[in-house]
Amino acid sequence: MEIEKIVQVEVSDDFMGASLVILSPDGLAETALDEVVGYVQKEAGLTGMTRESLAALLERRDQWRRGGRIPLCMGRTPVPGRDGEVEWIVPNPETLLEEVRSGKHELGDAPLCKWVKEGDPLVRMHPPTLGKAGVDIYGKTLPAADGHAAEILIGAGAKVSGGGVIVADRAGTLHVTGRRLFVVATLRLMPGEVERSKEAAAPGWMLIAGDAVGLPLLRSALGIEVLGSLEGNEVVTEGDLFVHGVVAAGSGGRLVHAGRTVLARELISARIEAGENVIILGNSSGSELVVSGRLELKRGALIGGRATVGQGAEIFSMGNPRGTRTQMTFGADPLTEEKLHEVSRKIDAHNAKVEEIQHNIDYHVAHKRTLSPEEAEAMTGWYFEIEKLKEQGAALKKRAAAWSEKLQRAREARVWVAQVIHPGVEFECRGQSLLVDRAIRGPVQILHDARQKELRVEFGRG
Repeated sequence: MEIEKIVQVEVSDDFMGASLVILSPDGLAETALDEVVGYVQKEAGLTGMTRESLAALLERRDQWRRGGRIPLCMGRTPVPGRDGEVEWIVPNPETLLEEVRSGKHELGDAPLCKWVKEGDPLVRMHPPTLGKAGVDIYGKTLPAADGHAAEILIGAGAKVSGGGVIVADRAGTLHVTGRRLFVVATLRLMPGEVERSKEAAAPGWMLIAGDAVGLPLLRSALGIEVLGSLEGNEVVTEGDLFVHGVVAAGSGGRLVHAGRTVLARELISARIEAGENVIILGNSSGSELVVSGRLELKRGALIGGRATVGQGAEIFSMGNPRGTRTQMTFGADPLTEEKLHEVSRKIDAHNAKVEEIQHNIDYHVAHKRTLSPEEAEAMTGWYFEIEKLKEQGAALKKRAAAWSEKLQRAREARVWVAQVIHPGVEFECRGQSLLVDRAIRGPVQILHDARQKELRVEFGRG
C-alpha cells in the first residue's frame, strides 16, 4: 500500500505544530518504520525527525485508529516582554479623584493631595522585561517584542533616587497632571488658624485641615483643598478646589472661582464658577453654577437655583415634588467665550505691534541706503522683536484654537437624568426652552434638535 494512503502529515498554518494523521492502522503496522520516517522528513520537511523519536511516538498502539492524530512536534511560542510599571507609594491624587467621582473611594478626612516630607518616596519605577523569542517547527526564530518602559515626567519638587525610586525634593503636597508629578509648596492651615485670619493666600497649594467659615478671602495659585466645609468665603484659584464637606454661601453670598475642577460633598446656596467640571457627591440646593465643563451629580439632586453648563450634565434627579423652580442652561460656556474674547484682543494687539515694527523696517530699507551704527543696531533689535512677537502670537493662536474647539464641542452638549425630572424644571439651549409641567421618569436625555430648532426629550441613555 502506498505510504500516502497509510499516513499523512498535517502542518498548522502558523508552522507551530505538526501531526501524523493515521489513515490505515493496519497499513501502518505493515509498513517499515524507516519508510514512515523518510515520508515525514520529505513530506513535511521535518528533517530533525529521527527514527528513534518517531518510534517513541508510535509506541502506543492504542492511538492507532483511523483518523487518529499523533503530535510530531511543537514550536515554541514567543513571549513578549512585560511593560514597566509605576508603583505609587503615595497615592496618585488623579486616581483618587476618579475613584471618588465613580463612588469607589469615600471622600473622608484624609486629603486627596497627600502631604509629604523631603526625602519621602513617592513612586517606584519597575523596569520592563525583555521578550523571549520563539521558534517554529522548522527552526525559524520568531522575535518577541520587549516591554515598554513606563513613562512619568518629574516636575518641580521631586527627583530620582536610587533603585528607580522618585522621592520628594521638598516638603509639600503631591500633585499629578497627566504623566508629570510635582511636589508643590503648600500652605497648611490647622483648625483655629482660619478663624483668626482675615485672608489666606498661597502662591502654591493651600490645605485647610478643617472648616473654613467666615474668612473673607481664600486665594491660591494652584488650588485649595478643605477637609471640612466652606461657608461665606470668597475663593479665587486657577487650579482645583476640593471640599470634603459642604460649600455654602453664608450671609455674604461670595463667589467661588476655580480655574479647573470643583469637587464638594454638597452645595447650599453657593455661587460657583469652574473652568472645568463641577462634581457634587450629594445634593445642590439653590445654587448658582457656571460650569465650563460638565456638571455631575450622579448620586444627588439639583434643586432650585440656576446652572449654566458648557459640556452638559449627568444628574440623578432634578427639582422636587413641590415644584421648586430649577433652571438649567446647557451648551453655553460664558467663561470660555470670555477667554476667547480676551485672547483675540491680545492677538489683534500683537498683530498691530508687528505691523508697526515692520513698517519701521520697510521705511528704513526704502529711504536709507546707508544706516548709521545706531540705526543698524535699532534694525537688528526690531528683527529680534518681530520674531519674539511672532512666537508669542503663535502661542496665542494655539490657545484661541483650543477655546474655539471647546465652544464647538458645547454644541453637542446634553443633559442626562437618571431617575426623575420634577415639574418646575426649565431647560434652555441656544434660544430654545422647555418647561417641565409634569414629572418625567428617567433615564432620560434633554438635547437640542438643531434641525427642528427645539429641545427634545429622549428616553434611555442613548
